[in-house]
Amino acid sequence: MKRIAFFLNFEPNPPTITHQNGIKARVVNGHAQIYKSPELRDLEAKYISRLKRFAPKEPWDCPVCLMTKWIFCKPKGAKGLFKTTRPDLTNMIKTLEDCMTRCGFWKDDALSCREVLEKVWLAPEEKHGVLISITELPENGEST
Repeated sequence: MKRIAFFLNFEPNPPTITHQNGIKARVVNGHAQIYKSPELRDLEAKYISRLKRFAPKEPWDCPVCLMTKWIFCKPKGAKGLFKTTRPDLTNMIKTLEDCMTRCGFWKDDALSCREVLEKVWLAPEEKHGVLISITELPENGEST
């Protein structure tokens, strides 16, 4: 069974721009135009520059389990381990998956059939960023 695991360092915190708040619209000559904000384009460039070195030689073409752990620097006054403030994990994952597709981790992010997403606080002296693990899922659907 294939598996890739790596850490993307982002200090002091992982990105909080999401696909949802990075897509903009404007009207030009009476027609709506959808475009990516400069912040979203910058985030995509940051992801791609960090992801490329971890991509497999050939894109995977099998169902996968994608696990991501978003690790933020714990501010004073934050309680507990889990970061319960915005952005939402489901909004954060979209841009990362799209960039992973562009880097050749898989043929299409639709192959991500199981996802485990987590966002946590860690002390300032710890490393902050995104821990990523991709594991091939068995074609017969047996539990892993």
